[in-house]
Amino acid sequence: MYTSKKKRIAYWELFCDLLSLNLAFMVLLVLRYHSFCQVPQHPEYKSLFVIANVLYLLIYFAHFKDVSLNRQKLLDKALPEARSILILFVILYFGVMVFIQGYQYSRAFHLIFLGSFAALFTLQRILILPRIRNMIMKSGRKVKVVLVGAGRIGRLYVSKLQQMSEYYDLVGVLDDNPNAHRYFNGQFKGSTDRLEDILRTHKVDEVVVSIPPDNNKKIERIAETASRYYAMVKMIPRYPADFSWRRVQIEDFEGMWLFTTSQSRLLLLRYQVSKRMFDILFSSVVLLTVFPIMSLLIGPGIKIGSKGSVFFSQRRRGYRGEEFNCLKFRTMKVMDKSAEILQAHANDPRKTKLGDYLRKASLDEFPQFWNVLRGEMSVVGPRPHMVEHDDIYNELISNYHVRLFGKPGITGWAQINGYRGATDDPELMRKRVEHDIWYLENWSFWLDLKIIFLTVVRLFSGDPNAY
Repeated sequence: MYTSKKKRIAYWELFCDLLSLNLAFMVLLVLRYHSFCQVPQHPEYKSLFVIANVLYLLIYFAHFKDVSLNRQKLLDKALPEARSILILFVILYFGVMVFIQGYQYSRAFHLIFLGSFAALFTLQRILILPRIRNMIMKSGRKVKVVLVGAGRIGRLYVSKLQQMSEYYDLVGVLDDNPNAHRYFNGQFKGSTDRLEDILRTHKVDEVVVSIPPDNNKKIERIAETASRYYAMVKMIPRYPADFSWRRVQIEDFEGMWLFTTSQSRLLLLRYQVSKRMFDILFSSVVLLTVFPIMSLLIGPGIKIGSKGSVFFSQRRRGYRGEEFNCLKFRTMKVMDKSAEILQAHANDPRKTKLGDYLRKASLDEFPQFWNVLRGEMSVVGPRPHMVEHDDIYNELISNYHVRLFGKPGITGWAQINGYRGATDDPELMRKRVEHDIWYLENWSFWLDLKIIFLTVVRLFSGDPNAY
């Protein structure tokens, strides 16, 4: 019952989103040509119509999260979620327009279409969709629940159930400990032996079991009793509740439950797809526009400043410890490998004059957009360190390698908070690692855009830790 309602809500969400998109497109097209009859004469807009729908479907399924039914959470998350989806759609839409050749589209059409879609999309997400969700969840009767087990985990379950009292009705709580009644304000109905009496007098939908798993006989008896009265049995595993402050994923492995605590939201496929789409688009635009001009301006200066190649490659560790060649504009004189592992510092004699400027302005990192396009890095993420430094800091700092549960980035949360440059002091590296782990646990598309914006600001204002 509960799961089917969640599926219906997800279908309605997608329907309303696509309705907003297509309504904005079709109304604007009719206003432009004054009649539906004129539209078929312009096949370029048919192609654009298909592209817009495909882009949105990709974003939706990459961005899709399990439906939340908590009213307060719905209101809190509606606007930020709509904003995140719209920004990603606009970026991808204009990115596709850059690569489409052969058609001349009206710039005004693009701007008005995106503005109209943003308005309709935001209004339906804030005003219409919550009402549809409430109608679906309130349709029919409430789900009647009996909780067996009044321990700490059971009390946690009841507190969450009370937040959704519009959809659930707690018939009672049973436990063999008579002192458990003081936690439930009259909802405590006695020992587990009373389960059959309650099932006989109430049409219960679910019996939720929250007792230690070693009580096999008691659990079997509860399950057998519930089945005789056509009530579904659900069990609360102890492991996730003990780690209620962590994100826990449940995997069905051929009938066995596996629980995973994840340090990074980017371990989830839908977030990986969303972030990778943005990385490909962003790096492609930079490599096709800004990077060729920079290479023409910077390359000759590097060659004149000192002997050696324009680019410098160094082994770094990336996602889950995979090593790759990280590219940079060369900023130092060519030297033996032993000197390369030394971190750069202020007034470093190894730096060339042009290299010193490039490092302070962070322009030496631009070739790494090629690493982003290849999938070895991301635009935003923990900065990659030299392999030798990873080995050293892994011995000094606990959870150091947790930062490698995400792809390394050209810029990151630690960098915009002042933790960049040399890290001779282990405490500074510990702060950097803390910021990197916070980023992985709290990643969102909006956070990436914020980091990129602040990085651009730093490019012009300067960073005292860049050298």
